[in-house]
Amino acid sequence: MIRCRRTPAALRARIRGALVLGAVSLAGAFLLLGVAECALRAAGYGHSTRFFLDRADGGREWKVTNRAFYQQFTALPVDRIMTWDDLDFQVPVKKDPGAFRVFVFGSSAIYGPRNASRVLETMLRAAAPGVRWEFYSAACPGMNSNTMWAAARACARLQPDLFLVYMGNNEAVGPYGPTTPLGAHPLLWRMPVIHALIGMSDLRLVQWAGGSGPKPWLVPDKTAIASMTPGVTQNSAAVAHYQSNLEAMCGAGLSAGARIVLCTLTSNRRLGGVPVPDSPLPEPMPTINGALRGVTARHASAGVVLCDVEAALAAASPDGLPGYDLFCDNVHFTFDGNYAVASAMYDSVRSTLEAGGRPAGAPLPAAPLEKGECAKRLAWTPAAEYELLENQMRAVFDDYSAQRIRARHDELAPVVGTDWKQRLADDWRAAADLTPENRLTRQKLARALLDAKRPAEALAEAEKLRTELPVSRAAMRLVAQSLRASGDPPGAETAYRKLLAVYPDDPEGARELAALCADQKDWAEAERLYRGYVTDHDPMDANALCCLARALAALKRPDEAERACRAAIERVPGFAPAYRELDALLAARMSPEQRAALWRGAAEEQPALAPPRFQLGEALADGGHWKDATLAYGDAEQHDPYDHMIPLQLGHALEKEGDHAGAAAALRRALTLSPQFAGHARVQLVEVLLAAGDAQGAREELRRCAENGVPVPAELAARVNGAPAPPGAVN
Repeated sequence: MIRCRRTPAALRARIRGALVLGAVSLAGAFLLLGVAECALRAAGYGHSTRFFLDRADGGREWKVTNRAFYQQFTALPVDRIMTWDDLDFQVPVKKDPGAFRVFVFGSSAIYGPRNASRVLETMLRAAAPGVRWEFYSAACPGMNSNTMWAAARACARLQPDLFLVYMGNNEAVGPYGPTTPLGAHPLLWRMPVIHALIGMSDLRLVQWAGGSGPKPWLVPDKTAIASMTPGVTQNSAAVAHYQSNLEAMCGAGLSAGARIVLCTLTSNRRLGGVPVPDSPLPEPMPTINGALRGVTARHASAGVVLCDVEAALAAASPDGLPGYDLFCDNVHFTFDGNYAVASAMYDSVRSTLEAGGRPAGAPLPAAPLEKGECAKRLAWTPAAEYELLENQMRAVFDDYSAQRIRARHDELAPVVGTDWKQRLADDWRAAADLTPENRLTRQKLARALLDAKRPAEALAEAEKLRTELPVSRAAMRLVAQSLRASGDPPGAETAYRKLLAVYPDDPEGARELAALCADQKDWAEAERLYRGYVTDHDPMDANALCCLARALAALKRPDEAERACRAAIERVPGFAPAYRELDALLAARMSPEQRAALWRGAAEEQPALAPPRFQLGEALADGGHWKDATLAYGDAEQHDPYDHMIPLQLGHALEKEGDHAGAAAALRRALTLSPQFAGHARVQLVEVLLAAGDAQGAREELRRCAENGVPVPAELAARVNGAPAPPGAVN
């Protein structure tokens, strides 16, 4: 056999042909993908995940923060981890003359209305009132340097004057950190891959492949949440990633002509009440603060300044171990802690501004505004602390910190009284009068006025904000909320639809417009809006699913309504209103005995939950089985002593049984738990006390009814006032 030998030229030709064919095939594939991407965008599919969105009004243009940018990094809807309006901001594309633009980067330790950067802003406004200070905080709970890297690149395009960075608590647990699925693959867990993934998230093809809308999530147990709390990582690769991101952020800021202030991290050295002194780390163990100091040293000549927060808080503590005087948990600051951090930042900002020659005008004073004055300008008062503690008690902390929070809450309760929301609104009014240029403070004022049931004042403030900043999401929503609270449904609906036309991704606006339609008995529109809200914003919002069920029931579609209630129970098993909605639907087609059997079975299947036991009591009460109902209600109260509805209904059942003393005790527990929502029970309590022969107690409750505006039937009031007083009583 004669074999033909291929010449080198022929071999090269075949290789070139294969390469050309491969290149053509690859180009064709990219072309097809490009066409598909363009088609999806043209069809309006998906959304931008870039940090900023473009908005315009009246010939002016703004860059506004994009919820979808943050949403891409978390399975939780962002509203579950933060208040969006505390992060939402609008940057004029055309920078005003004399403006000094500051961007803040970090996570929850520097997030919120009174965090260290807000205190610093207050200090700088007081120190240089002639400067047009613009503070924009990109800091978001749960985020880390991978997120802030992308945010800083976007902010660098908007003529920044200063980057302020307090970042690093979430390097171990934040997006693309070592505890994430990507972190489990060392060959893939690299900065180019992370950056590529962040960039690719904006592609509609990627969004289509992953499915649209937030995904259902399950609440982790307490142990799992504790393991995810912020903390400095000792993972060397994570520290290297942090350093790389920090270098890139500094590079972006410096290239844009900004000065940079990098802050060291610090933490509670008395967490759990146990002092923890410094322990030397084995060399050369990389640390977040070590990486930060190294980056600062390398770029010091270019305008990067170190703010040693760690040293400042150690110096502010008698033995060098900062504790609960400065922290509320492991890394989050009290107001005193935020003031101490802001004071350190002020010194660093003052030095970098003097070195950089900006802003124009007299040098900043050496000492910042004192703490009491900062507190006034930020409405930090007993009522504000009480509100914060109310929110913190719903969050997850270590047991020791949680006990301290509850103890402080209980200590403040008699100080602020039941009208603390009115006080807080007045406090924000005073702060806004002192700092009228601070739009966030005025935004908080409008919100506080709404919470205090003063809608006319809230509307006036919201309209002022809307005039000054027509693309403000919060201002647009506040106008709608104020109109609704003022009793102007048509005006409110128009305002909500304007908001959603500009910000279709606003979940609060979508949910409230749905509720407004339900109030107006426009059940079809309410159903459409609730379905859109659950699909696009928060599929785990059990309350929205209950509202959807109510709309479906009104539309005579009980089977779908039941499915919505069961979906709410499945997604949030302990959500009591879902059980109540479902029981109301079941009552239309089942006897009390059938419902009792169903709920008895549910209670056996869910031995740790109170709602099935409560609904068992409701079914037994409907059947007139008062003794069994009281037992079921009592069992439910043992499982959940904080739901005011349980002792409220227990009081009804005990009254039916003739146990007036027990009924009075139960009704008083309900009123203690919720004076607002259980307030109507005061009339029943008057009747129960009168029946028990406690005329003095009945008179006292009659007085409380008058104080709280609870109407009392004239016949009952006459009976109370005509009842004999106990011996020795003074009327």
